[in-house]
Amino acid sequence: MRGKTLLAATLAGTLGIALSLPAEAQMRTSGRIAPRALGVSMVGNGPTTLFTVPRAQTLGIGNNIVSTGVLLGGGTGFLGVPGIGAGTMANSVNLGTQLGITDAFQLDMGIGGLNMGPTWAGRLNMAGKWGFFQEDAGALASISGLAGGILTVDPNGVPNLGVQLGLPISKMFGFGMDSYLGLSLYPNYNLGIFQVASLLPGGAVPAPSNFFAIGGGADLALGPAFHLMADTNVGLTGVTGSIMQSNIGVRYAFTPNFLGDLFVGFNTGAGLNLAQTAPSLGVAAHWGF
Repeated sequence: MRGKTLLAATLAGTLGIALSLPAEAQMRTSGRIAPRALGVSMVGNGPTTLFTVPRAQTLGIGNNIVSTGVLLGGGTGFLGVPGIGAGTMANSVNLGTQLGITDAFQLDMGIGGLNMGPTWAGRLNMAGKWGFFQEDAGALASISGLAGGILTVDPNGVPNLGVQLGLPISKMFGFGMDSYLGLSLYPNYNLGIFQVASLLPGGAVPAPSNFFAIGGGADLALGPAFHLMADTNVGLTGVTGSIMQSNIGVRYAFTPNFLGDLFVGFNTGAGLNLAQTAPSLGVAAHWGF
């Protein structure tokens, strides 16, 4: 039963991603001033997220991204929508798309599998992001609304449907010809989402819950191709305290439309010994078209 459920989730996600790709894999630009405001096109057509924290910017109509990534040694950001996820110490693989539907609306979809020794867990997610205010349109900062759903299947084959509502806020400070500092804040509320830590206190397997969380991150562009980035997510889980997941690493543009990420993720939780949470190594690639 578990295998059939995971197989169905995988096929559904793959079909959704395939149908979302446009017939012409050609980069198009809108009338907006993309480079600094998106915080991505200075290194090509890159994702509107840090490692897990979403930026407030949207891609713009006709601009799309396909991303794939592997996490080794941990479940960082896996079982939840970007930034709010969990899993026991394991390896995972993820595939996702970001689609610029209009200049003010972006659709994100993803699918992933998490290997937990002899068992597997699966995840499908979809989220829409509406750009209310954008810096490239003259606003002081970029502010968007995000609403997403996520379907997870745990190692026992039990499905769970969760929802996340958030308000990404981003601000960029340019300096020099090709450099800037981008800051992002992401308050969000989660319904039936898996908590952030790898293991809960006492070694219990994480269970879905309702909680408020806040994410934050920074993106330092040093020249036209090299970025230093860091982000963190803190889930406020009520009586059990707070649970945190953080990432730090680099993003580099090999070509204007092909980017790579290399980062390390850390999970910590209330009552959890830091020595028990080994960091995970993340590698990701992004293709823009």
